[in-house]
Amino acid sequence: MAGFRPYPHRAFNLTNGVKNEDAVARIREITGGGVNYALDTTGNKFVFAQMTKSLGILGHGALVAAAAPGTESPIDIGRLLLTGLKINMVIEGDSVPQTFIPQLISLYEAGVFPFDKLVKKYDFADLNEALADSESGVTL
Repeated sequence: MAGFRPYPHRAFNLTNGVKNEDAVARIREITGGGVNYALDTTGNKFVFAQMTKSLGILGHGALVAAAAPGTESPIDIGRLLLTGLKINMVIEGDSVPQTFIPQLISLYEAGVFPFDKLVKKYDFADLNEALADSESGVTL
């Protein structure tokens, strides 16, 4: 993937389990002003706003989750205008699976895409907890 610059693994788990931490401030601190790329996989309006605030100058964010119709996110259009960032709404991956999946596997094997660290499993009996965590943004 041309131009791909991974951040240290710790950037993937910045605030995992930390209560009352300003995730945006922490991301901007660690990255020196914001990330180049960010994904919102939740469709949660607050997580979407955090994603936009976490992007650096000329950053690129993408929403890859379905939000309920009528969901509006509080974002500062005036601030974002000055950043030159791009936001994409991705439908069904917007990728060519025959190319993209092998790239993801290569990144995982190289140790720069630890998707297995991003997964949390719930027992069926804990379905309500999983739904609540997804709504609040605790999990994706």
